[in-house]
Amino acid sequence: MKYIDETLEKNPDIDGLVGYSEGASIAAAYILREQQREQETGRTRRIKCAVFLAGIPPVNSERGFIFADEREDMIDLPTVHVVGANGGLVLS
Repeated sequence: MKYIDETLEKNPDIDGLVGYSEGASIAAAYILREQQREQETGRTRRIKCAVFLAGIPPVNSERGFIFADEREDMIDLPTVHVVGANGGLVLS
């Protein structure tokens, strides 16, 4: 998260994220963190959209995987999720 913060600070024109595999999970978690920070502090969000390629769900260090149908946390901005037809995600 610190790396994304630093990169966005150095590049003010960036307003979207693209993540592949675990990077998609990190990008989604970052977006959720920005949403929460905006609600708590009023800080304007930088990220306006995202593309997730072959990604796994975002992870919260305290609550584990965040599934939209199991949690109240949902990404509320435009996203595209690209997952292979034969790909699988096994969570245990």
